[in-house]
Amino acid sequence: MKMNTNAIQWKNGLKDGIPICLGYFAVSFTFGIMASGAGLSPWQAVVMSFTNLTSAGQFAALGIIAAKAPF
Repeated sequence: MKMNTNAIQWKNGLKDGIPICLGYFAVSFTFGIMASGAGLSPWQAVVMSFTNLTSAGQFAALGIIAAKAPF
């Protein structure tokens, strides 16, 4: 019985997480398009996504990269 309850809770958790997943997908898709437009390669965009803690930081950095600001 306990396994059945855990499985139901797990399914409910997945169902409840769908809206959050869609939000992350939309932001990630937009970042990919903008990163490509700023001249980043796909691997650079992936590494940037892995190393940044916030989406706002990613988009701010894209503006700096696109402006070709010096280090």
